[in-house]
Amino acid sequence: MAVAGKENSQLFGVWKAYKSENMAALMEKAGAPWMARKMGANATPTVTMTRLDDRRISISSKTMMFNMEQVHELDTLVQGDMAMAGKQVEYYTEWTDDGKLVVYQADVGAGGDLKTTGMKTVRSLEPNGEMLVTVSMDNVVAYRWFKRQT
Repeated sequence: MAVAGKENSQLFGVWKAYKSENMAALMEKAGAPWMARKMGANATPTVTMTRLDDRRISISSKTMMFNMEQVHELDTLVQGDMAMAGKQVEYYTEWTDDGKLVVYQADVGAGGDLKTTGMKTVRSLEPNGEMLVTVSMDNVVAYRWFKRQT
């Protein structure tokens, strides 16, 4: 089965965050507790993106406080555990025609169309070679910039 969109293999590798904007507000909108918002907004995670096969992508995030790995199956609705929040989520991952990786995520049972409710995360490669992660929920948008490590 063919995967829709255009894979951008340049997004695969190891990335280190160096700057964030509006993360605390986004985390508040998502219902994160105060301490998690403070730590998350100031975190500089190392993210490793790996293509496992023609349908699956692993995205792991590591900070001093936590490690998390999610395996995303392209163009398929998947349920997973969000251990830090102690809840189940469902997500849908796809490549866009311009090579961005988009993940739509919502709590299991939230109802509605996953692409128009919940959280949307877009990973894109900027002209300067950096990765920009744009996360939005309702009218709140946050950004995190990453530099390639390998």
